[in-house]
Parts: sequence; C-alpha cells; structure tokens
Amino acid sequence: MVESLEFFRATFSSVNQFLLFCLLLLLPVYLVKWRVQLVSLIKTKEGSDLSHQQACWCIVASMTLLNWFGSVYTDDLVLSLSTDYITKRKLFYLCKMLFVLFAAASLYALHKFTQVHIEQPSKLFVYMLINNLTLCFIQFILRGYEITEIFNGPYLFMSMFVQTLVHMYIVCHPYREFLSKSMKLNL
Repeated sequence: MVESLEFFRATFSSVNQFLLFCLLLLLPVYLVKWRVQLVSLIKTKEGSDLSHQQACWCIVASMTLLNWFGSVYTDDLVLSLSTDYITKRKLFYLCKMLFVLFAAASLYALHKFTQVHIEQPSKLFVYMLINNLTLCFIQFILRGYEITEIFNGPYLFMSMFVQTLVHMYIVCHPYREFLSKSMKLNL
C-alpha cells in the first residue's frame, strides 16, 4: 500500500512539475504578447471580455507559480526544523493552511487592485485552494492531534489529483483563444 501511494505521489508530482515548468515558460510569452491589451485594461479599467480573461489568466498563472514555489520552500523549511515529530506535523499543516489563505487573499487583492473581473481561471484556482485548505485542516486534526494515519491515502489522492487538473487547465487555458478563432474560421 505504501509503495503504491509513493508511486502515485511521485507520478503526479512529476506531472505537476512538468505543467508548472510549461507555465513558467508560457507566462512571459503571453505577458509580452498581450502587453498592449493588459496595459490599456489596467489604465482605462475598460476592456473586452477577452482582455479581462487574458488579465485574469496572467494573475492566476503568476499566483499558481508563487503558490507552488512558496509552498515547496515553506514545506522544506518546516521539515528541516529540529523539533519533535508531532510539533513538526502540526506546524507543517498550519503553515500549509496559512499559505493557502495568503494565496487566496493575494488573488482577491490583485483582482481588486487591477479591477479585473473574476473569471473562470480564478474561480477554479480558488476552488483548488479551498480543497487544499480543507484537506490540510483534516490532516492537521488527524495527524497533529489524533495521531492517526487513516486519511493519508485519500489526502494524497485528492490533493494531487485536483492540483494536476487545475494546473493542466491553467496551462491549456490560453489555447482556447486559438481554438475559438480556428472554429470561427472553419464555420
């Protein structure tokens, strides 16, 4: 059982890292490509639905990268502390929950600051954050106070599966523009 969970975690972790590497390469390309629409949207606060979607995607893509790298750094920092195992578990899940809340608050603040409409990518990212927050809270209680490993399998599956789906959606989202244009040309 442990070997299969470890294989599952390693597989989904590799897929997530590949998707985030693709996102790391795509974000600067689309920021340069859409810079005129994004600057005019931020300056005038007026824009088409497409420019709001593009700006929303840029915000979510940058927050996804920040969330991933910040979470990995925080996890490594907490795991390297020299405290007892139970305190380390509690601190680990508490930091994960605080980081999720920070990411959600930052996403909301960026949308309010730039006055960009909250579109589908932002909603999906927030749903992933809510899922992660709930799972971390359950693990915080079960592993930190009840000292039980009963939820490890479902926790690992749900968190990795949802993260992979959301990251795949965020990476593939800019291609909707190209697909919609090609469909209009074919009709």
